[in-house]
Amino acid sequence: MPQTLNFPTPPPFIIIHGGAWDIPSPLLDLSVVGVEIAAREGLTILLNGGTALDAVEVSVQSMESDPVFDAGYGSALTRSGAVEMDAIICSGVSENFGAVACLTKCKSAVKVARKVMEDSEHTMFVGEGADDFGKLKCPEDVVGGEELISEYAREHWERFKDYKGPVNELFNKGEEQKHPGDTVGAVAVDKFGNFASATSTGGIPFCEGGRVGDSPLPGCGADADNEVGACSTTGHGESLSRVKASRRVMEKMENGATPGDAAEAVLERMLKVTGGRGGIIVAKANGGGVGFSFSTVKMPWAVGCEEWGDKIESGILPNGKK
Repeated sequence: MPQTLNFPTPPPFIIIHGGAWDIPSPLLDLSVVGVEIAAREGLTILLNGGTALDAVEVSVQSMESDPVFDAGYGSALTRSGAVEMDAIICSGVSENFGAVACLTKCKSAVKVARKVMEDSEHTMFVGEGADDFGKLKCPEDVVGGEELISEYAREHWERFKDYKGPVNELFNKGEEQKHPGDTVGAVAVDKFGNFASATSTGGIPFCEGGRVGDSPLPGCGADADNEVGACSTTGHGESLSRVKASRRVMEKMENGATPGDAAEAVLERMLKVTGGRGGIIVAKANGGGVGFSFSTVKMPWAVGCEEWGDKIESGILPNGKK
């Protein structure tokens, strides 16, 4: 049964996830601190009159720079030991999005994704095209591949580099899941009532080069629509893609479901149909508040809003406990 929680709170607000997996004890506190920092940075943008797009971009960038998470610096490594990052950012105002896949040469995939949305006539760049676009639009963020590899990611790759089985088995083990799946994401609504969402990932450990999961795909890794709300997903990318997780969550909210309940229903269906696990954060339009659900062992989360002042609610389980 997925772990689910709803927060009925007025905007502006932000909700963050730091990935859904069985987080080992040494990373528990660090994961919570990381999502709290990200939520606070995004909330500060909102409280100062900034846009939801600005808030989710800043929050996700915060987690991309934190080696605790599987995004940006700290990304999981492919079977060949390389970093390949995917990201998406979605605007609820225009229902436009920008995305990149298999990005290897920039610090922040979500920053490049926003440039795709706002500074190009396209919606997605992949591989060398994504790297070339990132070099053009974000030259200050260009790095070598080795600069994106954290010590933890390297140690993890060394420990399991001889694994020959299906990548799916490393992720969809429920209570026995011990392998990183901590894609990061943020959902926000600003004082203007505009929604935005963003998701960024370093992918699944040991996947083949060129593999793309759900994260950069609209309607799978994220979605935003001012008339409905917004969401961001994390978990086993192929499973989330197969069930079009974000789009299904939005459809359920359109039919009256609360944010957390909509996410829970989609995750239950995903587990039944694909055997895959994950987590989803959601915000609903017209005063519907925010919520989340996850079917993995744990998921670091954080929520902040104007009504609570500088207080950030956070945890790894729904009740805030670890």
